Amino acid sequence: MPDWKALIAQKLDQNSKKLYSRPEWRISENILSTIQPEANISVLGIPRECGLLTEQELDITENYDATALLDLLASGKATAYDVTFAFCKRATIAHQVVS
Repeated sequence: MPDWKALIAQKLDQNSKKLYSRPEWRISENILSTIQPEANISVLGIPRECGLLTEQELDITENYDATALLDLLASGKATAYDVTFAFCKRATIAHQVVS
């Protein structure tokens, strides 16, 4: 059985390679360098501040619960692709912030 720390390092490396296959989804080093694990700061504003999400993606990921998202889809104001893409981008941003 492999050492659990080595396994974690391997998985983090694999995830980073997947993430960096989409360079347009990378948070700038200027922003990432301000985040320190030991700092007692909130990173909740980074998805909005990093500039990677469009206004529509910010709207979709910040202003709707599951029921409201269904209504948005049913009305045709957003597609399933729009919603999925927005949440994938936001998850990628979150991953970079906490890794």
